[in-house]
Amino acid sequence: LPPGTPPLDYDVVVSVYDEDTLKPLSVLDAQGAPSGARASVGAVRVERNPLPGAPADPTLTAINAEAAPGLTLEGYAVESREATAGQRLALRLRWRAEQAGLDVGPIRVQLVQGGQVIAEQQGAPADGQYPVEGWNAGEVVLDRRELSVPGGAASGPAQLQVQVGEIGRAHV
Repeated sequence: LPPGTPPLDYDVVVSVYDEDTLKPLSVLDAQGAPSGARASVGAVRVERNPLPGAPADPTLTAINAEAAPGLTLEGYAVESREATAGQRLALRLRWRAEQAGLDVGPIRVQLVQGGQVIAEQQGAPADGQYPVEGWNAGEVVLDRRELSVPGGAASGPAQLQVQVGEIGRAHV
């Protein structure tokens, strides 16, 4: 698991693909009927790292910007620099708490084009399951986000903006 994976319970899900076509194979239920292309094979609990910090991640663009008092955005990665209308845009953010018990407000990721927000995702990391207020001092958290580019989005450049609370903002 990448350093900074939020300490939560996760389902372990597998898919098997045909080696020639790379199409997913159907999973069969107890009666032998197809039940989709994914199978849950168990669960795993990720524990909180007892040591502050985490090794650098060379797949991220380092930014080390204070996004809010006591909260640093260490780096980010965007899955693709190009997206068309209707596609999903995946983003990874790596946060570091400089102190425990932060009260920084909501984390917002926005796709902005021509001064207008065309897509937005808001909430705590791990789909809202790991709020900043519970982090330890020095804790590093990997935050995965997805934005859907709206069907009516115009062609052309857009910016990703990360905002924490009402005042912090970092352009990525």
